Amino acid sequence: AHATHMLGFSHLLFHSYMTLCATSYGSVAALTPPALALTALETLVGQIYLAVLVSQLMGLHLAFRAARE
Repeated sequence: AHATHMLGFSHLLFHSYMTLCATSYGSVAALTPPALALTALETLVGQIYLAVLVSQLMGLHLAFRAARE
């Protein structure tokens, strides 16, 4: 018998993926305060990362487009 808060790596990866996609179905949830804090931090960092990535790609696209014209 294993503790319910110490699931395998595949469960942790699934929880991470569901957190970043914002589609958590509640099948895997953070239970302890440190785990909840890490989940919140991952959500925040993941959204900021995507916003920065998209803005960088758009900036590059516009710069190369302006250079061609």
